[in-house]
Amino acid sequence: MSEETKHNIDVLCPECEHKNKINLSSDIKCKECDKTLLGHTYKRFILPLAITVGLSAVAGAIIDDTVNINRASVKTEFNMMATCINEFGNVNKCSCAVESMSGIFDAQQVRFRSSEWKRKELHKRYNDC
Repeated sequence: MSEETKHNIDVLCPECEHKNKINLSSDIKCKECDKTLLGHTYKRFILPLAITVGLSAVAGAIIDDTVNINRASVKTEFNMMATCINEFGNVNKCSCAVESMSGIFDAQQVRFRSSEWKRKELHKRYNDC
């Protein structure tokens, strides 16, 4: 980085809002309206950043709830995958079968189903893959 660009900063003029690249060692004026930029206090706006982060968090939570509303837990999917591989052996077809079951029931519903029902459902979906 050259010594000249090392001391350059970008400042918005408070009068016309033109972006100015200025050298801190020279007279500081807006290049658009020629008003001095000396004597003003420049602050970074934290509020827009806080609003953006807050809105992103809310939007992320809403999207996550919408997308994963009927998804079984990772533990449940792992158990279904292990059961399928132990019974049928083909990892790719088991992956297809377990994936096709996601959204059909969530982890709460799986607890009320018998292991026999899970095997039959996996077998049916395995054959469809």
